[in-house]
Amino acid sequence: MCDATAYVAGHDGRITCVHVEGLRGTGSIGPFDESTYSAAVVQTSAVHGSGPAARILVDGTLALYRAWEDTGRPGICAWHFDTTPRTAADGSVMHVPNAWSPHTDHAPAAPTAENSSA
Repeated sequence: MCDATAYVAGHDGRITCVHVEGLRGTGSIGPFDESTYSAAVVQTSAVHGSGPAARILVDGTLALYRAWEDTGRPGICAWHFDTTPRTAADGSVMHVPNAWSPHTDHAPAAPTAENSSA
C-alpha cells in the first residue's frame, strides 16, 4: 500500500490522513476538500467518501489508483519530488511534495540471461 500511497499523494496535493465517520477501521489516506468539508478514504481495496463533493473525490482517487496500476505499480523509490511549504489554517507549516516525476535511474533492469527467472 505504501507504493500506491506515494503515487496517489504525489499526484493530488489534497491527499492527507483521513477518517470517514461511520467506517470501521482506523482510516487511511485520501483527498480532503476544505471548501466543502468533503473527504474520500482509501481502505484496503475500497474508496469511500463523505460530504457534498464525495463522489468527485472518490472518482478522482480511483482514477489515480488505476493510473498507478496502468503504469506497472511503480514503487516509492521510482519517484523523485521536490517540496513546497504550505501553511495550514492553524498557522503550522508543512512541506508537501510537488513536481513528482519518475526516476530514470530506478527503472527495472531489462531481462538478461543472468537475471532472468526463465
